[in-house]
Amino acid sequence: MSVEGMRLFSENYNSLLTVDNVNQLNLMLTCANKAGQAINITKTTAPHAISYYLSKKLNLPHGFSVFLTLPEIFQFTLSEIITNGDKLDVEIIYKSMMCKNFDDAFFLLREVRKQAAVYMDIPSLNSQEIEELSLEASESVNQERLSNHPVELDKKTISELTHAGLKEVFL
Repeated sequence: MSVEGMRLFSENYNSLLTVDNVNQLNLMLTCANKAGQAINITKTTAPHAISYYLSKKLNLPHGFSVFLTLPEIFQFTLSEIITNGDKLDVEIIYKSMMCKNFDDAFFLLREVRKQAAVYMDIPSLNSQEIEELSLEASESVNQERLSNHPVELDKKTISELTHAGLKEVFL
C-alpha cells in the first residue's frame, strides 16, 4: 500500500499544483487513502506523529504539516538504515518515488514541500519560536506509536529533525 501510494503521489503531485482537474484530485485522494491504510497497519511514521502538534499549533493543513519534517526524517532514517546495513531495501523506496537514487528522492521531497508552501498561509516564525516549537513537538510525540519506525528516534533527534525542517520553511 505505501509503495503504491508513493508511486501515485510521485506521478501526480506536480499536476495537482498546476492543473484544476478533478481526476488528479481523486488520484491524490487515493494516494492519501493508501498511505492511511499503511499507517493503520504499521502504526505511524515520525513525520505523521509530529504533524498532529504542528497542525494544531500553526493552524496548517495536516498533509502539509507532515511535509514540514518528512524530507529530514526520510534522509535521517534511510541514512541510518544504509549505515547500519539493515535489511530494508531502500531501493524499493526511492524507486517507488520515481527517483534514480536516495539523493534524488530527498530532493523530490524538499521540492514538493517548497512548492506546496507557496499555497499555504504560513505564519511568521523567528529562530527562537522555531526552537521552542521543535522541542514542544518532540515532547508531543507518542513514542509507542513510533515502535515500527525502522530506526529509533529519541526526543532529541525528533527535535533536531523538526528544527531542520521548520527552518527550511519558516526562515
